[in-house]
Amino acid sequence: MSKNTDRVNVAVVILSWQKPVETMRCAKSVLTELERLADVGRHQVVIVDNGSDKEVVEVLKDFVDENSSEPLRLHLNTKNMGFAAGMNKGIGALDDISPHFYWLLNDDIKVLPGALRALIDSSIEAPQVKIWGPTILDSITKNVECAGGCHYFRWLGMDKQVFGGKSPTQIELKKAPNFDYIYGAAMFLRADFVQAIGGLDDSYFLFYEELELARQLNSPDQKAWCRKSVVEHDGVGSELSKKPVCSVKSFHAALSAYRFTQKYSKRCLPTVVLSRIFGLTILAIRYQSPTLAAAPWRALYAFLKGD
Repeated sequence: MSKNTDRVNVAVVILSWQKPVETMRCAKSVLTELERLADVGRHQVVIVDNGSDKEVVEVLKDFVDENSSEPLRLHLNTKNMGFAAGMNKGIGALDDISPHFYWLLNDDIKVLPGALRALIDSSIEAPQVKIWGPTILDSITKNVECAGGCHYFRWLGMDKQVFGGKSPTQIELKKAPNFDYIYGAAMFLRADFVQAIGGLDDSYFLFYEELELARQLNSPDQKAWCRKSVVEHDGVGSELSKKPVCSVKSFHAALSAYRFTQKYSKRCLPTVVLSRIFGLTILAIRYQSPTLAAAPWRALYAFLKGD
C-alpha cells in the first residue's frame, strides 16, 4: 500500500430497507475490512434505514448497540426516500470525519477481504478518477455480475453490465473496456467530487442516479474499474419471483428512464417508452404478473403529469 494512505479517511454508507439480515451481514463485512485498515486513517460506517418497518428498525438498533465499540452509526429516515436521497442522508451524517472518499453500498453487498484496500490504493495511484467500481460477483453463482460499470444504450433506455456472467478467471487478463457509468451497488467516490456536485441527484427515486453521476464528470477517464477490489452481491435474479417488489422497481426504473431520456436524448424518448412497454409485457406474460405489465404505463402517466 502507498505510504500516503496513512492520511486517508473513508466514510461508508450502507442503505438499508426491509432487509436487516443482509444489512447486518454487509456491515460486519465492512467492519472486518476496516479492522485491516485501522492504521490507515479515520473510518466510519453509517447504516441508513430508509423507512423500514418498526420491527426491522429495532433489529438494526440492537445490532448497532451490540457493536458500540465499532465505528458504526445508525441513521433513521422516517420514510423511504429512494436511493439518492437516502445515500445523501448518510453522506451528510459522516461529514464530521472529513472523509477523502465515500463508499456507497447496497445492503445486500458483502465485502471480501482486501476490497477496500484495493480501492484506496487505486485512488491514490490514479487521482484523476472520481468514481471507482469494484468487481461484483453474484453471491450464488460466484460469476461476475458486473466489472466496474455498464454500457448504456440510449435508444432503448437499457444497459448491460460489463463482463456480466463470466467467471472471475475469464476476466483476469481482459483489458478494462470503456463503459458509460459505474454500477451503483458499490460505488467508491472521491469526497471532493461529491461535495462539488452537491451529492447524488435525488430527483431520481430509484435508478439512473449512476448515469446522472457520470454526466457530471469532465472526461471518460474519471471513472474506472478497480479489478482487484471484489465484493459479492445477492443480485437481482430472485427479484422476478417477488412480483410486488419487481413491479414497484420496474415502475421507478421506467419513470427514471423517461426522465433521463427527456433531459439528455429527447429524440430517443419514443423508442425508450416502447422498449419498456414491450420488455415488461413479455416478462409479465412469463411471470403472470398484471402489475408488472402495468408498470411502464403507470410510469408514463406519472411522467406526462410531471410527478
